[in-house]
Amino acid sequence: MSIRGLGSFPPGTVMQQFFIPRTDGPGNHPHPCDAYIPQGGPKHALVVLHGGGGSKRSQAVFCRTLKTRDLVLEPEDINWKRLYAFSTMEIYPLGQRCLPSNAVDNPWNPNGVDSRVAQRPDGVTAWSQGYFWSSANDPQFLKDVKDWVFNNFPTVDYIHIHGHSAGGMMAKYMWRFEPQVFHTHSTVSGPTPFYWDPTPFAPAVLKPMWMQMGAKDTILGLLDGIAGPGDHWLDATWRQQPAQLSYINVKGAVNPVTGKWVPQLQEIIPDWREFERAANLRASRRGFASPGPFVDAYGVDYPAKIGTMRIWSYDADFIKLRKLTEPDHNYYDHQKVMLSESGGNPTSIISEVMTWATAQVNAPVL
Repeated sequence: MSIRGLGSFPPGTVMQQFFIPRTDGPGNHPHPCDAYIPQGGPKHALVVLHGGGGSKRSQAVFCRTLKTRDLVLEPEDINWKRLYAFSTMEIYPLGQRCLPSNAVDNPWNPNGVDSRVAQRPDGVTAWSQGYFWSSANDPQFLKDVKDWVFNNFPTVDYIHIHGHSAGGMMAKYMWRFEPQVFHTHSTVSGPTPFYWDPTPFAPAVLKPMWMQMGAKDTILGLLDGIAGPGDHWLDATWRQQPAQLSYINVKGAVNPVTGKWVPQLQEIIPDWREFERAANLRASRRGFASPGPFVDAYGVDYPAKIGTMRIWSYDADFIKLRKLTEPDHNYYDHQKVMLSESGGNPTSIISEVMTWATAQVNAPVL
């Protein structure tokens, strides 16, 4: 069967605006979802989480799964070629709305005409993982997505999660605190909030992680920002721009002495620290010698330099960190660089992630 624009890749099944049944109570979770499912029984499922203020349809376009944001899709609007290439169904949920923070004395919650709160008083779509809070139980939702996939698609053996920005933060939450749900985790511009740092980095099971950051990310403070001008890649913490904090409402963020909200929540754990911790924990659990501290000039397994990318890897890519010199925070910029010749081997982010993920499914986890 051949359809215009598809070649030999027949269209599969498109599910739009469906809801995931709850296992922790009656009814469904409130997140509308879209799914793109190739024929013949996929082997993998990929759950993709959009960034704060994003949408499932826009994220599907950024990921090059869709060619259009139109509500009515034609067969040629969907990237069936990639779905067949990786034997993967892709699921795009919509995060629920996080209202403006009402935390005590939050200095980043202004009500002026130019503030983010005034511009978006109904909140931003995001994911509840302690840093944002929409009242939806997103860890339970993602557990139930896994159950729904395995119950309805018996050919699926592996389920993966990928997220951008706040969606990447949610993916990291699952990696740290709910590691039994997904086989692999991947993030683009996905921060790790300082709020999690008092919890020792010790997932019950350490699963594979792929992280990518842009060196010009001003949202997360890798370049310039409130920490001062210049490159902050190797800072002990990255400092988020104050304007981004209007919607966070972190539990436990009130100073117990003064009773006031403390703005150190701007601080983000750098991805190089996450890489360092994960590599050392992986080494310890496998009985290997400690790889030691992260060193930007040498790294672990020596960073490969491919075009505008620097890549750190540990234990056959089980833990992988990629730094692109050109992109800012947004997914489109990362995609553009990766699809250009300057990125080395031109490929889309999802193709790169799924190539990595499928190679990791049989890696020993401890």
